Amino acid sequence: MKWFRRKKKPNEETGFLFRYDGIAIDTDQVIFFPKLEDVFHEVSLLHRQVFYPLCSIKMSLLNPDWNFYGHFIYVYREVEENIRLVRFHTAYCDDYSLGFDVIDNKYTLQSKMNLLELSDSYQKYQEKAAAKYQYFVQDYQKNQLENLLPKAQPINFLIKCFGKIPMWIQEDATPKDADGNALLFVGQVRVLDFIGEDQYLYLFYNAKEHYFVQREQYV
Repeated sequence: MKWFRRKKKPNEETGFLFRYDGIAIDTDQVIFFPKLEDVFHEVSLLHRQVFYPLCSIKMSLLNPDWNFYGHFIYVYREVEENIRLVRFHTAYCDDYSLGFDVIDNKYTLQSKMNLLELSDSYQKYQEKAAAKYQYFVQDYQKNQLENLLPKAQPINFLIKCFGKIPMWIQEDATPKDADGNALLFVGQVRVLDFIGEDQYLYLFYNAKEHYFVQREQYV
């Protein structure tokens, strides 16, 4: 099926989209396609409809005292700015960003889940999006990294710039804390490498307040 067409291989595109560097990551330091229950402190029906975890990485790679994971999550939501959802925006939760507090080493959204409610036109395709995600999850469960990771490439191909500085697709969108200080950049992933969606996710962490912020950008 064309809909399930596998992502492009590295030699099919050129340029900075395939560059990677950063702290070296081993396979045992990452969980690919983790369960929602292992990512979120509480899981509702809406969580299952809109959140699709791609991978979780041990934050102890950045600090040996950080015994928890940072999670990269594809979010199925309305891509255009939506006025009806503005009332649910917070400092880090808006149309292209989500903030997550960490409770018992799991995420809790820093906004009401109403922010991610789907209009009728999007709900119509939600089951298709969920089926597509499960297709890639099942492929990984069956083949492990064989289809997920290009041959001879390290894990850093999937989690780019880990522990360094981001490669922004659009403008610099580094989140700042209440004092105006930039949050710690964790790493970035290209969703296309996981489930065939053309999007980048950038993950940041605030060690003082113990929360994560994930930014979304599109090519």
